Amino acid sequence: MKYSAKQYATALYESLSEAKPSQQDAVIKSFAQILVKNYDRSLFSKIAMQLKKLERSHAGSHEVVVTSARPLEVSVLKQIGEKVGKNSRIKEVIDPWVLGGMKVLINDELVIDGTYRARIGRMVEQVIK
Repeated sequence: MKYSAKQYATALYESLSEAKPSQQDAVIKSFAQILVKNYDRSLFSKIAMQLKKLERSHAGSHEVVVTSARPLEVSVLKQIGEKVGKNSRIKEVIDPWVLGGMKVLINDELVIDGTYRARIGRMVEQVIK
């Protein structure tokens, strides 16, 4: 049976949470051996990403990436921070290719894509249909 990166990450997170600090190296070594045995070493980067998500989730924090064509006003970033939560880290990315509007990703998942580029793309799809 094949396991997903999320299943592996959940198992590792739970095992590390239950282990004493002195036992955590042994847990990680055992986990690595299981990955090799199951021929799932290629999932390592995805497992690490899922583990990071689990840690943020349990800590009650979020990683927010806001992409816009121009720098946003501080008040807009504050509003986003208030909506997402106090423990959130907001990273602003300037990308002129979005043309206008903004895109918001929370914990690597797209929440809002209100960019002009996306809107134009949706209009083109509608015209083609």
